[in-house]
Amino acid sequence: MEELKFLEEQQVASELIKRVEEFRSQYEVVPETAGRIVKPSIPFYGKDILEMAIAGLLKGENLLLTGPKATGKNILAENLAYIFNRPAYNVSFHVNTNSGDLIGTDTFVDNEVKLRKGTIYQCAEYGFIGTMNYGYAGTKELNEALVSRFLVIDMPAQTEESLEFIFRRMFPNIKENARTQFIGVFLDLQLKATNSEISTKPLDLRGLLAAMKIVETGLSPRKAVTMGVVNK
Repeated sequence: MEELKFLEEQQVASELIKRVEEFRSQYEVVPETAGRIVKPSIPFYGKDILEMAIAGLLKGENLLLTGPKATGKNILAENLAYIFNRPAYNVSFHVNTNSGDLIGTDTFVDNEVKLRKGTIYQCAEYGFIGTMNYGYAGTKELNEALVSRFLVIDMPAQTEESLEFIFRRMFPNIKENARTQFIGVFLDLQLKATNSEISTKPLDLRGLLAAMKIVETGLSPRKAVTMGVVNK
């Protein structure tokens, strides 16, 4: 199956791939939600992480992805939704998030009181893979609750090997020396952010990849990286 080819490239356990194929065949997608099945713009690299995440989802468990910025938490979630051929829903927790946003609340439509379905309700009803993002400020109780009920996957920092896999897949025609330089930029930013020498704001893999895409239009790499990374 073409959608699962990148799992085979990373030598993910064949039994897990077989189980995923069976899952995709067994659970159909509701037509009106098919538009939420989107091929990820960035492939996820990491055999062990993929195997743990796939095994957990196959058994109906919820996953808590932990780790610092730019370790690929959202990228993994997007890839998992595509691997399982499920619609994806993303919601960010903030100070104004309430139960109505997540479960639903009554609303008035066509002179009738009807339920406006929340994110979690829709995920349960349509088989979405829901990604819930929350920050660190004021979320101690939430974090403790999630840890006690979710399977936890600690996301490792990006490595030269993982970036090489991503860049080769996204930019197969890029020259090796250019690819090496872009990878070096990200790894240097990652090290400096880890050591608190710089803010974590420029540590943005999506921003760097966006810069590489912009270079294809003819813009100089310096200007592209300025927009995608430096100005942050």
